[in-house]
Amino acid sequence: MQMDRIRMTGRKDILIDPIPQHYWNAAAKDVSARFELKGAPEFKIDVISFPKNSFPHSLTPETLNAYLEGRRLAHTDQSFEILESPEITTGPAKFRIFGERALTLRYSYSQDEIKIVRAENWVEYDQIIYIVAIEAPANAFQLEFRDAKSSFNSMSYLRK
Repeated sequence: MQMDRIRMTGRKDILIDPIPQHYWNAAAKDVSARFELKGAPEFKIDVISFPKNSFPHSLTPETLNAYLEGRRLAHTDQSFEILESPEITTGPAKFRIFGERALTLRYSYSQDEIKIVRAENWVEYDQIIYIVAIEAPANAFQLEFRDAKSSFNSMSYLRK
């Protein structure tokens, strides 16, 4: 049986399972890859990656809480609200990248009178920091998060 996979090419090629109803947006800037829901660009899944040595801090809940607080201070005019702070837990993982438990943070803001929820899932893997950010209107966020989670749980390097 053959299963289609998405291949993201770069310094290391990455494979993931397809994200239902999403397409790759080649015009997206400032991200490694962006996937959008067909006909609804406010539904976004961004993949961001950068070398660990370009991030001057340890990847900890404290560092990400400081980042989250900076986001809040920069967006006070958009009804910014912190919904979930990152923490290390022993229960089931909310999100995995390369099989590693990600640190998840979640916040909301207003955009054109619509409440948007954004979850960022951070992990360091193989000396690279990966962020998978899921963004959607609040009333549909859980479904978008579930679709992204199931696809990104399959994330792996292409073995040559």
